[in-house]
Amino acid sequence: MLPYAIAFLPPAEQARIIEKAISLDTSSESLSSIAKSVTVGSRYRRICASCVQEDLGLLGESYWRRAHLLPMSRTCATHGIELLETDIPVGGSRGTRNFVMPHQAKAARPCPPVAKEIERLVERVGLEALHRSIPQNENWSHVYKLRACELGYGMPSGDVASAALARGMANEFGLDFLVKHGARFSRAATSSWPALLVRPDSAPNVSATRHVFMHAFLRLGVRAPEQVLQTYKRPGKAPRNLSSTDEEATRRFREFQEVWKQSSRRFTVREVLEVLGLAQTYRHHYVEFPSLRAALRVFRYTELAERQIGRRKRVYASSAKRK
Repeated sequence: MLPYAIAFLPPAEQARIIEKAISLDTSSESLSSIAKSVTVGSRYRRICASCVQEDLGLLGESYWRRAHLLPMSRTCATHGIELLETDIPVGGSRGTRNFVMPHQAKAARPCPPVAKEIERLVERVGLEALHRSIPQNENWSHVYKLRACELGYGMPSGDVASAALARGMANEFGLDFLVKHGARFSRAATSSWPALLVRPDSAPNVSATRHVFMHAFLRLGVRAPEQVLQTYKRPGKAPRNLSSTDEEATRRFREFQEVWKQSSRRFTVREVLEVLGLAQTYRHHYVEFPSLRAALRVFRYTELAERQIGRRKRVYASSAKRK
């Protein structure tokens, strides 16, 4: 299964892993993690009844075929018939230490049939990856990005509307199918694996099966909906809704005044704005605060204002001394 597992890695990384796989150095790191990534979605070993009969006729015994064990395989590419699922797990000690051959397997049952055309396409792409028919590429993210833009998922900034792309994949495959094959993602997530696959330098960190899903989806040619860009906000700071801020600040200011009446302290307008948390915003956008401006004008004539207008008499230090 190694050719399938490394099919979408950069050529240099593929060569390194192959060299490690054939090395006799037992102290080198294990490749078990790669094997696990391939078998996700394949709980039990699968066989083709025609392949087993041909093997017995030619060889006197049968053998397991890698193409039948791929996560998305449901039909035999040679005979075009549905595969049978055995009771032998793909992983675990029973599948690796008890060497039961296909003709010895029991309780074989038909695999679930392929329900959609895109599932057949996934099967074909998986076989291409296994047989190394997919050309090597240093940067699959760039390839996916170009194809996604051709299908209308590009944005004026040059990036890909990755959330819309992920939703399109979920609609075509169905979330249950993706979950079953270890390709779960949330429709609402902004960093789902489909999004990572169209971002620079992220593709090598994604499993081969997820690459297969992306290949199949882009080959199918599902175009982006016309309103795809309407779900994306322009880059930069979002504009503030100062109208609602004005209403909320005015309401809070009136509540504060009721509390302040219980004390003998007086406030300047600046202190009021600081209490409201609007000192700088009001200074630069005071035109956008008509309600608060009107409330502050009334406030300046009240006893609560430190610099009351028109009513409170000033007390000068010199006149106080003369008295």
